[in-house]
Amino acid sequence: MKLIEPLIKYKNKTVVFFFLISLFFAQFIVQYQQTMWPKLYLLIVFSAMICLLLFSSLNNEKKIAWNAFICIMILGGANALIMPIRYNLDENTHYYHVLQIADGNFRNQSDEKNFLMISPDFLAVTKLPSKQEYNSPLNTNLYDSQFRNLKNIPAEYNSKWTNDKSGKINNPAYYPSALGVFIGRKISDRLMVSYYLGRFFNVVFYALLVFLGISISKKFKIPLFIASTIPYTLWITAGFSYDSLYYGLTIIVISLFVNMYTSKEKTIRVKDVLVYSLVCSAFVLCKAPVALLLFLPMFIPKKNIFHPKKNIFPCYQCY
Repeated sequence: MKLIEPLIKYKNKTVVFFFLISLFFAQFIVQYQQTMWPKLYLLIVFSAMICLLLFSSLNNEKKIAWNAFICIMILGGANALIMPIRYNLDENTHYYHVLQIADGNFRNQSDEKNFLMISPDFLAVTKLPSKQEYNSPLNTNLYDSQFRNLKNIPAEYNSKWTNDKSGKINNPAYYPSALGVFIGRKISDRLMVSYYLGRFFNVVFYALLVFLGISISKKFKIPLFIASTIPYTLWITAGFSYDSLYYGLTIIVISLFVNMYTSKEKTIRVKDVLVYSLVCSAFVLCKAPVALLLFLPMFIPKKNIFHPKKNIFPCYQCY
């Protein structure tokens, strides 16, 4: 009874309950409808639903940011475990960058092909069966014995294979996943532990960005909550993709812009513009063209920002 008590107290309990059930089915039934679910997966999903009801605070409308964080952590974490190896968008390429950072190389050392000869871990994961890449009968999953038995083997950066002389910096957006891989190697010699921790830390990173974005927003918290928990978003961020940074920054940018646009004081401080500009600039790490949102405040109507009695720069003066 305690698990469903928050739903009973919440004034919009019907809407919230319908949303959670819809999100649950969209995330785990539709997405994997072609997969024969083993009992282990059913246990993971059932546990995720119980935890979602147990740790969320649906009876408190002021805890929307917390509810979003919990929703992303639980459903995204379940996604990270259920999703087959290399199944996410360009996941093996992202994994290649993550492994280099986890090895302590913040600059690119080799192209992806030669990295197969440098990193036994990357080679082992790349060779695992995959329906979409190799037309294998089955994907490699959490319950696959071949994957479970693989062990971490240190990479050897031999000069014969380190052929990238460009000195390009590995994208900092991969740091959360690289930290997960690094910790996984420290606590276990099993490759699957570091692999799944890399995925999970990416989910944590996205959840923290969403929590921050919704927390600082003065309006439209529920639309931000819904946008941040769209099933496709939770699927992408459950892999090694740097899109977790892109989606998280988007929530923060929307929050900052709405706060400026709807300011009751009808003023925009220089501090507000600088913070907004700094966050928009971070888009160059994942989706560079989106950084043009930097100039969006220039289109805020003058009546929304001009206060004749306060000596604070209007938005377009700051720009």
